[in-house]
Amino acid sequence: MPIMRLKEINDMSSEERAKKVVELRAELSRLRTMISAGGAVENPARIRELRKAIARTLTVEREEKLGIRGKKVNEEKVRKSLSTIRVKGRFEIIRKKPLVIADAGHNPEGVENFVKNISYYFGERKKIIIFAVLKDKDYESMVERIIGISDILILTSSLNIRSLNAARLEKVVKEKIKWLKNKDFRPDKVYKIDTIENSVKFALKISAINDIICITGSITNLENIVR
Repeated sequence: MPIMRLKEINDMSSEERAKKVVELRAELSRLRTMISAGGAVENPARIRELRKAIARTLTVEREEKLGIRGKKVNEEKVRKSLSTIRVKGRFEIIRKKPLVIADAGHNPEGVENFVKNISYYFGERKKIIIFAVLKDKDYESMVERIIGISDILILTSSLNIRSLNAARLEKVVKEKIKWLKNKDFRPDKVYKIDTIENSVKFALKISAINDIICITGSITNLENIVR
């Protein structure tokens, strides 16, 4: 049973929703901290339900502020409006079916912002994350943030000489996942692929039309896909 039904969220005031999101995020943070410390939670599915409840509540609030709650959205107009917004490498839509987003989250703060954005806008949709990073970055912290949002995680390397070897990146990811006892807080599958170009081709091959494909990590990742 969901934590909150849609009707309950709809009946809340804006202030009540904001307060509820704070409460849900606090509980989610507590459970994640417990798991990171090697503990076990009584209800492992609680984390997934919390994430869904937060995403659902934020969606209702955002739609009300935009004045589109309960109204049929003209998808063609939305797509046309989005197509006029161009910020190279910053949550940039580079393909629409399936949706492919490029985001140059090249440090822990950038990845944290990416995770927040992808959760806010596409909370319940399946996410295929393509990730590479430079070896002089704090990649372990970045990995910790990425694995929590990924349904499928594809690890790769850019052509830059500073790029972290995909084999080393895979080892770090496996070590991080090993300590996560809650399977709801880890990717369903992890792949290692030699190049970003091949990673994108593979992601497109395995994706469904409603999935989200995201290329993120060091800014050099975008060299071969954003022109």
